[in-house]
Amino acid sequence: MKELWGQVTAFATEPMHVAFKCIHLSDNVHASFQSVTAPRIQLDARRCCGACDALTTLVDAHVKLRAMGCVSTNHDAASQGRSSGATNPIGIEKTNYEIFVLVQILEITLPIFLIVSIGFFYSKAVKPDFSDANRLIVDIALPILIFTSLSNRDFDPAGALVFAAAAALHILLSGLIALPFARASGTQWRAFLPCVMFTNVGPVGIPLIVLAFGPEGLPIAVVLLVLSNILHFTLGAGLMSGRIEWRTLFANPLVWATVLGVSFAQFDVQLPAWLDTPLLMIGNILVPMMLLSLGARLSTSQIKDAAVGVKGAILTTGLRLIACYSILLVIPLDGIERGALILYACMPSAVFNYMLADKYKTEPNKVASMVVVGHFASIAFLPLGIWLALQ
Repeated sequence: MKELWGQVTAFATEPMHVAFKCIHLSDNVHASFQSVTAPRIQLDARRCCGACDALTTLVDAHVKLRAMGCVSTNHDAASQGRSSGATNPIGIEKTNYEIFVLVQILEITLPIFLIVSIGFFYSKAVKPDFSDANRLIVDIALPILIFTSLSNRDFDPAGALVFAAAAALHILLSGLIALPFARASGTQWRAFLPCVMFTNVGPVGIPLIVLAFGPEGLPIAVVLLVLSNILHFTLGAGLMSGRIEWRTLFANPLVWATVLGVSFAQFDVQLPAWLDTPLLMIGNILVPMMLLSLGARLSTSQIKDAAVGVKGAILTTGLRLIACYSILLVIPLDGIERGALILYACMPSAVFNYMLADKYKTEPNKVASMVVVGHFASIAFLPLGIWLALQ
């Protein structure tokens, strides 16, 4: 068994070293890669295959960019980037690094906008009833995705506490910062604050973070989703209604999926393959279905107050970014966690804000305008968020 594992490890790691040499990776990056992979030598063969797939994607991207003339084939260019302190992982010339970032932004945002557009135009032409599908997503697929993501052996509940605290602080601080700007938005503060505090983490946030940071970003996106939903169902609803109903937490399947997922991860409980596989399959349908449903919802939405919608879209994103960078000064997050918090600030306001406004009669037409215009404005704001997150 040990000899077989040695052959698998050698087979998986040898192409990596060859690929790194071929694309002239700097010595620092190569050393960092070795320090990361060395402790993981005992992971299963599937993890090694995942590393190979990720590296293959990186090499393919390098080949494409070199064909575009964006990548230097001279080792001196990589050395110059290393000496100047540039965060340039694959030897891209500094003058053309912006092109590489632009390609990344397009590869992340275009799939999201394409799927939403398909749902939008399909709903315009056919006018389907998505209500049953949406209920299936919320009641079954979403809790299962949360459970499978948080129960994963790679998820560290203790390590996610700092990010969860930063995300909760961001939601609260953005609401406080937004309070003096409510009048400028043209809405009541009870209607404006939830639109600033809570973004569309489900249909937009999960695919955005996963496309930006890979599968490693999914647990962070799920933590953000769960935390945002818990505060939205309690604090957000309380802002619009005037009272907080804590009982709604116990009826929320997302809360129970979170508790089970974190418990499984904490005690290292693994599901048998015959049960784990169908759960993963159900969870995998969530993201495209949510994007299609979002497009269908936007196709039937009406903008009755365009001026409020435009002002709201600009103010909500700007105020969230102010709160985000204020928190990053106090809690210096790194990597995926830092990027996820920035992306949260640039997402459009959650559709659930309109549902709450309509339920509690808190200027529903103005809230709907802010939500709809915010989603169309995300064509500009999401690339901005990705650019900031990748810095």
